[in-house]
Amino acid sequence: MPYSRRRFERIFAAAVFALACAFASSGCAYKTEVRQGAPLPEEKVGQLVTGMTKTEVAALLGPPQSERLFRGDIWLYYHKRRSAGFSPETSVAALEIVFDASGAVAEIRRLAPANGE
Repeated sequence: MPYSRRRFERIFAAAVFALACAFASSGCAYKTEVRQGAPLPEEKVGQLVTGMTKTEVAALLGPPQSERLFRGDIWLYYHKRRSAGFSPETSVAALEIVFDASGAVAEIRRLAPANGE
């Protein structure tokens, strides 16, 4: 049974409206929070002291996320968090631990984010 022109126009208009709504709402989809690296709790970082061994540091903060290439005596810990929503915020924490020749902590450095990241 063929559709009348008027009925076809209504169906077509409804389909166009549905597609327009779908495209308009696709940009409002829920976005999840993004985390990279393990969090660096301030209370644990505060317990770091010079003279600690690699084993003690690993027990406190976990294994390093990276070691400096060609210099295994520098461990790097990094955490980046980007919140969800319409105005996402980014927080970055980076820590570099330098060990001396005996394997004890010689220096603890907090690294500043590069380029605001």
